[in-house]
Amino acid sequence: MKKLIISLTLCLPSIVLAAGCNIPTKRMDWEDKFCKQGTNCILEWKGYGWWTNFHANPIGYFFESNQAYDPRNVTVESGRLKLEIKQSNLGGGLDWTAAEAVLVSQGGQPVNIGYGQYLVTIETPVPILEVDPGTVFGAFTYDRKQENGQDVQASPAENNLNELDVIELSKWGWNGEGNCPFTGAMVTYGCSGIAQLGSQPWAQPNNLVRFSMPEKFKESNTLTFFMDWTKEGVKYKVFNGQVDPQTAANTEGDIYNWSLPNKQFIPSADDGCIRFHLNFYRPVYSPDAANITKIPTMGKNYIYVLNFNYTPAQ
Repeated sequence: MKKLIISLTLCLPSIVLAAGCNIPTKRMDWEDKFCKQGTNCILEWKGYGWWTNFHANPIGYFFESNQAYDPRNVTVESGRLKLEIKQSNLGGGLDWTAAEAVLVSQGGQPVNIGYGQYLVTIETPVPILEVDPGTVFGAFTYDRKQENGQDVQASPAENNLNELDVIELSKWGWNGEGNCPFTGAMVTYGCSGIAQLGSQPWAQPNNLVRFSMPEKFKESNTLTFFMDWTKEGVKYKVFNGQVDPQTAANTEGDIYNWSLPNKQFIPSADDGCIRFHLNFYRPVYSPDAANITKIPTMGKNYIYVLNFNYTPAQ
């Protein structure tokens, strides 16, 4: 069994309060059964409140295998945020469940993230190239809009979920052996690389880019990801090893550098409530929601998020 441990370091002073965000209240009557009573499934870590019940139900995002998200899979252990993929029972029998933590509060007040610089440093106990291909770690901005209690479907012509992916670390279930299982023009990007950066909608040309590890860094287990989000553009940098925020802001990445070419898909930080998400889940092979193929994992996996920070734009 391989264990995935990811440390995440971002540069973040106090987050500006935003009128568009509210602190979530209880979503389901059974929440207290799976979360500490009276917390509304909000876990305190690093001075922020993290909501662990963003979608704890049998049906989740289709790109996350329609799997359940168990609030119990997000814990604080020795000062670290722990996200787990494991088997648990939410009432419908034992099944694999995933983890998600959503930044919702600071000092008891609702918060919103937006323009600024994001720095994420990850560390794995094995070389990045050997991480379990049946898992995905994501760190991203997101606004799951709803009308009358129902999710509003994203338009193929706009990024109306305000998603920017600081990092999605995954091989989407393919171990690199045999023929690539991904088919169709929209998903062949999964046939190369170890991770991706980008905006949404992901199927729009040039909204997403995959990158590979240079040969000289093939044994590395530590990477730093930097994203600078402004009204004018979004820039990404990938570094080998640990890099501090100031260095990352003023230095080109030694692994990868990229700017989002489609300015029409840059989210507006003034557009409602935008959250920051950390999740860990199992991907799917097929984008066909009627023919979901869950990826078999190597077993129980977990990550540690060691720190979270963000530098708001001035």
